[in-house]
Amino acid sequence: MLHLLVDTSTWLDLCKRRDGQRWIVALRLLVQQQDVKLLVPELVIEEFERNRERVESSMTATIAQRFKLIKQDLNDYGGSGIEHAGEVIADLARDVPLIGAMTTRNFGEVLELLQAGHQLAPTDDEYRAVVERGLRKRAPLHRSRNSVADALLIELYATAVRNSDLTRNPHAFITSNSDDFSTIGGDKRQPHPDFADTFASEGSSYALDVDGLNSTLLAHFGEEIEELFAETYFEEEPRRLGEITDAEKALFDRIWHHRTLQHEYRLRAAGDEVELERLRAVARPARERVESTLHTARRSSAPTPTSNSACSTASSRHCAGCSAANGTSSTHDVTLSEFRMIFVAAVSISVKRFTLPDGCDRMRVELRSAGTPEDTVVAVPAR
Repeated sequence: MLHLLVDTSTWLDLCKRRDGQRWIVALRLLVQQQDVKLLVPELVIEEFERNRERVESSMTATIAQRFKLIKQDLNDYGGSGIEHAGEVIADLARDVPLIGAMTTRNFGEVLELLQAGHQLAPTDDEYRAVVERGLRKRAPLHRSRNSVADALLIELYATAVRNSDLTRNPHAFITSNSDDFSTIGGDKRQPHPDFADTFASEGSSYALDVDGLNSTLLAHFGEEIEELFAETYFEEEPRRLGEITDAEKALFDRIWHHRTLQHEYRLRAAGDEVELERLRAVARPARERVESTLHTARRSSAPTPTSNSACSTASSRHCAGCSAANGTSSTHDVTLSEFRMIFVAAVSISVKRFTLPDGCDRMRVELRSAGTPEDTVVAVPAR
């Protein structure tokens, strides 16, 4: 089982990343499967909760400030012809709250991981080791700042390493604080020499930031972690305002179109030809616009017919052979709009497939609905 002690700085960096769910979900599953154990000192949870609100607010504020500065630069130095660029920036700025909400949810899930991890409580031995480290000016107490919490963190990790069988339970210490923990003036991915002995044994490793966490998981699990990433992570793209308003308009049009067809059917059933002609005259332009968009969408997604026996007269009204094949005098000769209207209102649908003597493949569709004759039967081409 892989034991991970992840510093608060790395957890915060992970939360700030838009793709943070890639590792958060994977770690949660690995912990549940007992393939990973998270070593969580109490001070990590305290630091995380103390810094959470500040980091969350700074994320949204930083993005909003960038858009504001870009817009100001366009106005000051863009000259003529920048209207489109300004509209794009304004559109992106509207997405800031949604992007922030998608990212800040990482904080709640990380906190759950920390609270469910294996808690490490410091003992007198760790406290004495921290004091000795401070007296000797050894990292991470080698700088002119208060790094007692960092020193306690590395001492807790050192104790965990000493008390564990590293061949069976490898350990890894992961941090984003390269100033206190990494080599000075060298490769930041290497630990500071003052506690290099803690990572000298095989099975104890040091890694830097979220990329280091990723490398540690890859080194231990190999292709298994790659498959887990592929199965559990997907990137959510927030809908932009323009996409939302376009979808809203399309939904409105389709509801209106359906209601006008229902109204037309009721007028036809009542025999009110005068009102029927008035409705058609008023609704025709808008219907044609809506139907053109529906037909375009259907053509782009409709499968290619696999049979050459389809009836060529099915584009508007069904052929006489279809009606004859139904074996019933109540079959209606309908337009596609009328068929659509009846189909949407149907409460009972029966479909049977048959072939005419001339090889014309057909489906018999029986539709029964409130407000339509009970014997309504429509024959349509089989696809």
